[in-house]
Amino acid sequence: LIEPTIKILRGRGRGIEFLHKLEPNLPGILADQTQLQVAISNLAMNGQEAMPNGGTMTFKVSMQNIESAAIPATFDATPGEFICLDIIDSGIGIPDNLLEQIMTPFYTTKPPGQGSGLGLSQAYGVARQHGGFLSISSIVGKGTTVRLAIPVAPPAATAGDSMNVPQTELSQTGDIQGGTETILLVEDSEVVRRATSELLSNLGYEVLAASSGEEGLELFQRNTEKIKVVLSDLIMPGMSGEVFCQRIRIISPDKPVILFSGYSNAPEITSLLENGIVNGFLTKPFNVREMSHLLRTLLD
Repeated sequence: LIEPTIKILRGRGRGIEFLHKLEPNLPGILADQTQLQVAISNLAMNGQEAMPNGGTMTFKVSMQNIESAAIPATFDATPGEFICLDIIDSGIGIPDNLLEQIMTPFYTTKPPGQGSGLGLSQAYGVARQHGGFLSISSIVGKGTTVRLAIPVAPPAATAGDSMNVPQTELSQTGDIQGGTETILLVEDSEVVRRATSELLSNLGYEVLAASSGEEGLELFQRNTEKIKVVLSDLIMPGMSGEVFCQRIRIISPDKPVILFSGYSNAPEITSLLENGIVNGFLTKPFNVREMSHLLRTLLD
């Protein structure tokens, strides 16, 4: 999971040196690989943004015996052995008065249009779903360390290796059904787009991916008959997910449309569902079973 993240980060430039320190003979964890990939990539990209003039980012993976005092109060994690990924950057650091706010959905220090403010809150959600926790320490002018900790699995539960647990053959899992239809995926985050495309491909679907509502609309108009269902993020720069879904509904009144977002309480969601603009909603980070079930419900 770390190597693909580093590859994405290197492709964005910025003159950053990446170091990878992996403790040998780590036990396994039980985890959703796609969710972890998105969480790790979001955390790392935040660190990269904090080093506009370059620097060093270290990925350190180790097993730690964590006591209750070291687990943030906002998490329900049980003390014990955890596989810990520490992402350490030499960036500008985070002031103390912001540390408690940065995991709040939509909170961002970036200028308007340059970030949704959902990256850390999504990683927070992934940690909670896996019975783990997320912690952040920072010194202004020296850098930040973000720790994602996931409980060690019982010995008989998995033969996976540390945080790189092999992905289950999803299409062969009892309550997870795949398909062969073509899906249009619209998501502005490169990390989420890649991870979701891989997830859908593993389920057997053909994926057409777009990085914006404008690009998604163009793809849809060129492949209206081929595309059997549309998956769109809600919050995107430029054309929003709300407007994009409305445009799709005008072009194709009966095409199944699924909206997704990291913030399920957005008022637009209820309105779009009640007015039949979208046929379903998924919360990020995705639950594979929920996604697969909704897709088959709409397609069958």
